[in-house]
Formats: sequence, C-alpha cells, structure tokens
Amino acid sequence: MTQTSVVILATLFGSAMLILFLWHQRHQTTRRRRPDDALKAILTADLEDRVVGSAELAGLLGIGLDTAIQLIEQLYASGLVCWGDGGLELTNSGRQTAIRLLRAHRLTERFLVDEARMSIERVHRVADRAEHAMTEAELAELNEQLGHPDWDPHGDPIPNAHGAVAHVDRYALDGWPLKRRAIITHVEDEPPDALRRLLAKGLRPGTSLEIISRSDDYLTVVIASKKVELPAALARQVHVRACDADVAKAPIAHQNLAELERGGRARIVRLDEACRGFTRRRLLDLGITPGAFVQVEMTNAGGSARVYKIRDTLIALRREQAGQIIIQKESLTNAVEITAP
Repeated sequence: MTQTSVVILATLFGSAMLILFLWHQRHQTTRRRRPDDALKAILTADLEDRVVGSAELAGLLGIGLDTAIQLIEQLYASGLVCWGDGGLELTNSGRQTAIRLLRAHRLTERFLVDEARMSIERVHRVADRAEHAMTEAELAELNEQLGHPDWDPHGDPIPNAHGAVAHVDRYALDGWPLKRRAIITHVEDEPPDALRRLLAKGLRPGTSLEIISRSDDYLTVVIASKKVELPAALARQVHVRACDADVAKAPIAHQNLAELERGGRARIVRLDEACRGFTRRRLLDLGITPGAFVQVEMTNAGGSARVYKIRDTLIALRREQAGQIIIQKESLTNAVEITAP
C-alpha cells in the first residue's frame, strides 16, 4: 500500500488507518530521522534569514555538541551540506531533500488537522514519521487534495516544490505594543509542553487578541473578552501580525464575497486561511482562484445562498462559503478581465 493510498483512505475513514501505517513505518524511519531533521532545521533557518552553526544545530535538535559535529560530518560526506561564510549551507542536493521533507511534514500536519480532525498538539510527532516515506508525486497529490495551503496548522509556511514560501510580517508577542489588536500567525510546536499550555490558554493561529498589561515576567492578554495571564517565556513562542483593519495606509480595501451587493462585480484576491480541506478544494475546482472576476447574479428568498457568475459559469454558494472568499470590489465600467496565474 502506498502512502497516497493511505492518505486517501484516511480521508474517508479518519485518522486511525494513517496512524496504523505510520506506526508500521516507525522502525524503518528511525535511523533516518536525525540527518533529516538536521536538513530541515538548516532549511528552516535559511527561509527565516538565519544561519545555523554546530552549536545552534545541537540546540535545535536537542543533542550534544559532539553528536552534532559528527552529524554535520556525515551530511558533509554525503554531499548534502557545506560550510558557508556565516555557517552551514545546503548543497543543491541537500536543499532538494530538505524541501521535500519540510513540505511532507507540514502538508501532513495540515491534512491531520483539516481532514483527520487530529488535535494540533498531536500532529507533529505523526508528521515526523510520515515525512520520510513520501515521494514527490505523493506530495503533489496531497497538496492538490488540500487546496494548495500556504501555512501548516502552527502557522509555519509550507514551501512549494521549489522552496519558495508565502511571507507575512510577524512579530514576537512579548514585544507587541499594548492595547493594539493582533492576530496570531504562528505558535511554535516545540517543546510540546509549551504548545499544550498555549493551546489550553486559547492561543492558536488565527486568534485575535490584545495585550492590556505587561511586566518582566507576565503579559495579560484579552481573548474573546476573557483575560489570560501569560508567562513571558511562553509569549516568546507566539508570533502575531496587525489586524487587517489596523494596517496603516492600506492601499486597497478588501471585503468578502458575501458582502458584495446584487449586481456587483469584484476580483478575487484569495481564499481566507480558515477555508480548508474539502471546502477549499471545491472552491478552487469551481474556478474561484486569485485574479478571477465574479459577479452576483441572484439571491434566494432568505438570503442564505446566492448564484454567482465566474468564468462564464453560474455557481451557487451558501453565505458562509462566500464569506471565506476575499475580494476587491471593481468598477463595472473600468474593470479589465484577467486570468488567474
């Protein structure tokens, strides 16, 4: 049974089959984990414009310095890493391997949360096992099934096949200004205990919050009108961005498709990050992709659904589905039809 077969079956029957397969694969992948983890760590640092040396790699992998040096020598002998001016660098072969591993890990986490409904604190270890067995073709199929997501459940970017990632300005929560609304973009998944504590306090990607007070040791944040005391050490595990409404001098005002008036026309900007799994795939299959134009044709009596025209095709969407499609309103007289990239 291939990994793709297991993913498809797990989509139909839940996470149990996938977990059983991964348990079976555990002994076959144990020996490969440490070198693979090192490659992922070096690539992740590179994507974040950081450099990694022997000591940093040891800390990231939770191993001793001597062990890290031996690991680097092994990767160097295999032609996967080299030493650059600032630290360790991946060779072309090492980068290709690291991209595949990181894509496999983060896409698997996305699948486990969106489709298998596994809790976010459990997915990291499962994905650690799955990443080693997946081929490029299986990764492409899984990416297609998931609707080409940009972020994993923790808010880490998912590289494309060439290693490019989506970018968003983000800031450590412990340094965010007081009384300014923010959206959580990333919650670090290591160490696991810190992740569990953050999730228990309601801090997860997509959550809106505001810091109302801080000391050297604690922050007090408000989440959904509830005050939460957060140790400063935990706050450093969380990254945030400004709420869309607070972004200074935003050149374009965006709204969602459900807000577009009848007869109105708009250009699709993106699908909301909350739109995941089967719903995301269905919308993409219907041609709802960035750059496409959409127009409201008719609304049902209760206003719970609408018919839209997109790419010369009429489609019906429920209000909650349309609310997950971010648009830029266009003038009917000045709009120029463009196609999605």
